[in-house]
Amino acid sequence: MTECSKAWFWRALVAALLVLVWAPLSAALPRGGLGPAVGIKVTVTDVRSSLREADMDLTWYTRVGPYPSTTAGLPYAGYPALDYGDGSTVPYTTLALASSGGGPGGSNVYRNLASFTHTYPALGSYTVTGASFCTYCSHIQYVFFPPGSPAPTTFSFNYDYVPQTVVGNLAGTGSYSRYLRLGDYSVHYLVTYYLAVTNTARVAFNILEVPAASTWGLLALGALLAATGLVLLRRL
Repeated sequence: MTECSKAWFWRALVAALLVLVWAPLSAALPRGGLGPAVGIKVTVTDVRSSLREADMDLTWYTRVGPYPSTTAGLPYAGYPALDYGDGSTVPYTTLALASSGGGPGGSNVYRNLASFTHTYPALGSYTVTGASFCTYCSHIQYVFFPPGSPAPTTFSFNYDYVPQTVVGNLAGTGSYSRYLRLGDYSVHYLVTYYLAVTNTARVAFNILEVPAASTWGLLALGALLAATGLVLLRRL
C-alpha cells in the first residue's frame, strides 16, 4: 500500500470510528437521515385579549423519520417543547407527521394535532419559545500524530454534521475531546454539538387605555362648560 493510500485508509477509518464515538451521545435520539435542514417554528394563530388567551401551533423540520409521530422537547433537547413566556411551559409533546420530505432541504415536517391554548396572568406582550432536539448536529475535528508525541492543539481534518439550513437557532452547545490509538497513528479529536433547535414568536394583547385627565385639564373643562352656560343664558 502506498503512503497516499495509507493516508486515505486511516482517514476513512477515523471518520467511521468517530461516527461510532458520536453514537453514545446520541443514543437516546431517534435514528434518521442527515438532511441539510432542521428547525422549528411557533405560529400564534389567535389572540383573545378579553380572555387573556392565545392559541399557537408548533411546526418542526427534522432529519428524523419519517415516523407517524415523534416527540418535541424534553427529554431529548433539554428544553421544553413550549415556553409561554410567563413561567409556564409544556415540557414535551407529541407531533404528528405532516409531510415526508416536504420541508426546507427535504426535511420531514411534524405538527401538533390540536393548537395549544394558554391563558396569561395579565394583559401585555409575551415571547413564546418552541424547542426540539437537533439530531446529529455536530462538528468533528481531528488530527493524526505519532504515538508518544505531544498531541497537536490544531486539527487537520473535519467531518461536519451541522445542517446547512436552520429554521430558528441552534442551542444547547457542548463539546468533548478524546484520543485514540490506531496502529502506527494516534488521533486527537474534538466534537462540538448542538442538542436543540429553538425559535420564538410574540403574543401581544390589545390593551385599551383611557387616558386620565389631569387636575388642570378638569378645571379648564369646567371653566369652558361654565362659560358656555353663561353664553346660553344671555341668549335666552
